[in-house]
Amino acid sequence: MQRTVNAIVLAAALATPWLAHAQEAAPATNYVKLSAGQSDASIDFWGDDTDTVASLAVGAQVSNNIDVEFGYSHFGKAKYADVGAVGNTLTARSEALYLAAVGKYAVHPAFSIFGKLGAAYHWSNRRGVRDGTAFDTDDDRVGPLIGLGVSWQFTPNWAADVDYTYFNRTSKVAGEASDIGVWTLGLKYLW
Repeated sequence: MQRTVNAIVLAAALATPWLAHAQEAAPATNYVKLSAGQSDASIDFWGDDTDTVASLAVGAQVSNNIDVEFGYSHFGKAKYADVGAVGNTLTARSEALYLAAVGKYAVHPAFSIFGKLGAAYHWSNRRGVRDGTAFDTDDDRVGPLIGLGVSWQFTPNWAADVDYTYFNRTSKVAGEASDIGVWTLGLKYLW
């Protein structure tokens, strides 16, 4: 335990001048971000299921506290079996393109918190069997998104983000709506 504490203190002491220098450089105004994490799909009747999410986004600074971000997310697949009755199955796949305003606030020169508000265009596919009837249905729709996160800019050109984003009404098939919540860890390159 003592070795771990010593290593953390030493790393912080060595990194402090480096982080200070990173913040003195001209601020980057554009970025590209690659993220991965966990999606949690919630579909009426079927319930909740999780899978891996992957996202790619580009952003541009509009002002000191606001960015605009355009991105793509693949939410993985939600799979259900024997829900409601034996033999009922569902595999739901969803992807989205989104556009969001990102408001950010620096709590320290290297750390900031941010919030996202925007809209996403979703395309989804649901296939399976319900009450003995097979189905394979596609659905495209626009829905809102909202998110919160923290960012650590560890060099002038690199930052790490952790965020949660909630995508509302990603699909609605046969009266059954779905929503997806996403936790991601992202690596951002700034220029």
